[in-house]
Amino acid sequence: KVIITVPLGVLQAGVIRFTPSLPRHAEAFNQMGFGGVIKIFAEFKGRFWEDRIATPLKDLAFVFSDAEIPTWWTHPLDDNGVLRGWLGGPGTQRIPADKDVLIGKALGSLRYIFQCNAGAVEQQVKKWHVEHWLLDPFTRGAYAYPTVKTEEALSFISRPVADTIYFAGEAMYRGTAIGTVEAALVSGQQVGHAIAAERH
Repeated sequence: KVIITVPLGVLQAGVIRFTPSLPRHAEAFNQMGFGGVIKIFAEFKGRFWEDRIATPLKDLAFVFSDAEIPTWWTHPLDDNGVLRGWLGGPGTQRIPADKDVLIGKALGSLRYIFQCNAGAVEQQVKKWHVEHWLLDPFTRGAYAYPTVKTEEALSFISRPVADTIYFAGEAMYRGTAIGTVEAALVSGQQVGHAIAAERH
């Protein structure tokens, strides 16, 4: 028995070869949605955003905006100045993959959100880290999402190939929590139970 739990983006890219080939499975994988995410970690000299605008932001948690990198958040256990930025969906395909370009867009977004003058955010930066999940060869994206053909595709994929090959993971979960860690765990557990039941 083989359980395949790689991200859907890897299956869609066709980098895993099956012999004999599974053309109907390849078609089903591509009927499902798999989105990109760009995540940015920015460490600053201090929590500059707490006094940059008229309304104090001492208890800042999440910021949702219309900036190019629209979502930012802090962590309640952070005493230092770390912000996490997030961009998901089709926008991840429109932004150049160049790290310097992404950091430039992140800086511009923070200046816009916190109403800072040019250079004010840059002067506070200590470190950056950018994670572009579409470019990761081991994921080819970040999370699954349902399309109008997902249910049909999953109905086919959920049946084992020759009682030997099983597919599991967050994209293979048939429920409302697709794209989550919980979905991945439930999917794996269901496949494990199915294999165990066959042995009795």
